[in-house]
Amino acid sequence: FQQGQHGKISQHDNIIDNQIVNDNKRLVNSSVNRQNPVRTRTTTDAIVYLVQFGQHSSYGAQYDVETNHVLTGLDKLEKSLTKLYANYLDNHPNVDVLLFYDYQNPPTNKIIEQLSMNRPQIQFRELDEQLWSLPNDINLNRLKRPKFSMGYRHMMQWFAVLLWPYLAGEGYTHVMRMDDDSYIHTEIQYDLFDFMRRTGKKYGFRQPIIDPVHGQGYDELVE
Repeated sequence: FQQGQHGKISQHDNIIDNQIVNDNKRLVNSSVNRQNPVRTRTTTDAIVYLVQFGQHSSYGAQYDVETNHVLTGLDKLEKSLTKLYANYLDNHPNVDVLLFYDYQNPPTNKIIEQLSMNRPQIQFRELDEQLWSLPNDINLNRLKRPKFSMGYRHMMQWFAVLLWPYLAGEGYTHVMRMDDDSYIHTEIQYDLFDFMRRTGKKYGFRQPIIDPVHGQGYDELVE
């Protein structure tokens, strides 16, 4: 799919081990608080963000070439959502947009109202201390790559392990991950999730920028 920064769409129940889902389902179901009222869900598709409403020590503000201004975390998220709706969701609205955030940096009521205005798909989900923490057996003195903050490490654990049993427990079958600096610049004229189902695709991503280092075997795994 067309996107300004990295993002991924996948059928999650085929890329994770079912045992991981079973082992973590109870933990996740008891630890994710829902900011929105309970409502009947009619879709199995979700677009997910992990939002930093507080200060992020690994990633900061970003210069935006389109507006010639420096964008903060909230400004980047607003731009991402605006383009997501204009170039995709306005024409393909049957998908939930889940904005996860850590319990230490919750959004204000004003921010919730601002981001939710005319965006009925958006739901805010808080990750509590049980999810936003390191495993008990981690030795903090042996952590490598100190430039990456603890919040960044929690983010990796959430997306790599804990997100999937949470989504499976709610009945979602397909998910698209977006970051607050993921921008869909041009209109997508087809339903991404239906395309995945119709063609039997399991995983896809768009990354026009190249990370200097990636895990050994990643390309082979995707292929």
